Amino acid sequence: MGLYLLICALLLAGRSAAAEPARPGSKDCDCDPPTDLLRGAEAIAVARSATATGPVRLELFVMSLCPYGMEAERVLVPLADQWREWVDLRIYYIADEADATPKPQTRAATAREREASTGPATRAGCSGRSASTGTGPFRSLHGQGEIDEARRQLLLQADYPEAYRAYLVCRARQGPGGLWQACAAAVGVDSTELARRAAGPRGETLFRANIRHANELGVHLSPTLYVNGQEFLGDLEPIAVSRQLCRDRSDHADCAQVPVCGSDADCAAPAGQFALCRDPDTPNARCVAYDPVPFDLTVVQATACRACSTEAFLGATRELFPGGRVRHVPSVSAEGTALMRRYGIEALPAYLFSASFGQHPRFARVASMVRPVPDGFVLLPRVESLTYWPGRPRRPGGLDLFLPVWALDLEAGFVRLWKGDPGLVRVHVLPGKSAPTELPGELARRVCLAAEQPAAYRTYVLTQDTTRDAPWQTAARAAGVDLTRLQQCLASGRGQVWLAQSQAMADSLALTPDNPAALLGNRLLARRVLPARLAELALEEGIR
Repeated sequence: MGLYLLICALLLAGRSAAAEPARPGSKDCDCDPPTDLLRGAEAIAVARSATATGPVRLELFVMSLCPYGMEAERVLVPLADQWREWVDLRIYYIADEADATPKPQTRAATAREREASTGPATRAGCSGRSASTGTGPFRSLHGQGEIDEARRQLLLQADYPEAYRAYLVCRARQGPGGLWQACAAAVGVDSTELARRAAGPRGETLFRANIRHANELGVHLSPTLYVNGQEFLGDLEPIAVSRQLCRDRSDHADCAQVPVCGSDADCAAPAGQFALCRDPDTPNARCVAYDPVPFDLTVVQATACRACSTEAFLGATRELFPGGRVRHVPSVSAEGTALMRRYGIEALPAYLFSASFGQHPRFARVASMVRPVPDGFVLLPRVESLTYWPGRPRRPGGLDLFLPVWALDLEAGFVRLWKGDPGLVRVHVLPGKSAPTELPGELARRVCLAAEQPAAYRTYVLTQDTTRDAPWQTAARAAGVDLTRLQQCLASGRGQVWLAQSQAMADSLALTPDNPAALLGNRLLARRVLPARLAELALEEGIR
């Protein structure tokens, strides 16, 4: 996760259809899918055979009601229309057949999938690996409504091509909660007829054929974009995609105004040097090569923390800041103790950069991630996801959860996976600067219960999670909550006091109300943590 933050700081789819009346030019039959729906290895072979003078094949994989996928459509459909002479955009849907059995992966996981298994993705999206539903022969993440919408879009693409793109942009602009009938009317298509045909054998045949492509490629994240058979991992925004399309067509008239770089990743450097993008995504954008800048990096190791690895951070540092000389010092050594005292280090591992680090061309991009000291710079603890705080009093078996208000839905997952003593769990709600002067009812109850009745809190949260439609008193009685004591806390306003104390503790750990965090034993701090990772850390640290 330290690697993730550092890079982020630097890089900017048959049955007979005889029952349905045919319309001129339609193919209402139990026939093969359209010839343009190439799949699997055949599609990759065709895409990769494209030359600099042939069309660029864009394959966008989405879920029809995924907000992130719709955002990608808002960007890519107009772009493909603008460059229709040499850009071929195909849209494929991510879904499964209801009776399909999981198939083993026949290819290596994509870079995005590998990242999704170890940390946050660089691009937000809807994951097809989550639970999916549907009432017919297919299943999709957002249920039957998402399947129905995709079938309508595929029918428009096949039988109403003159209206298809305009409808797609209209729906993308509406968002998942929009009224599709309004978009159908706007493009001159009868919504009743469209719905009837999409729900029939024709729509089923088209959808079944379309979703096969994503499944054979193993694509699960909406949106995912392939350019000539290669996954595009950049930002799905017009300039970044345009730059990718123009890589082999720099002399094309459409590419003349596309900036040469938008991030350092767009720049190549001669051997022995590194390159930076200056004035990114502007007419003056250019790649500039530099020689490495020598600097010293001393790492004070967290000797008492088995899970505190420095490999990810150091790997990113070597790649992005060539020229560094790394030295490791154990925190329990005389030198380690002296360094911690000299630089006021509270969290480990600690990274101490020599003064010459400030001369590195990339330094300005990470200046906010370090604090200056007389002879160099010290990395701020908030950069690393896992840090050990040796100066804090031990609280064996204890867990402090710091949850932003928007992340309270994760709370049940945390307490369900925690195998330690539930009475040692303390939950701290972090509403941030927008904290209300009067807490909403359920939030106030949770703040009071977490602070004053922690032993009953776990059962209350889990009961609330499984009986959402029941009155809160039902969960309180099941958890053995002292209702009189709870009412006293609510009436006295002590909830605000507990919130202030939680915020003070969060401040002492340099936490912000942006992501969940967990403090184990009052010393091991995990930032941007998810329930499964917390359970792993507890096992590593011997908490049962």
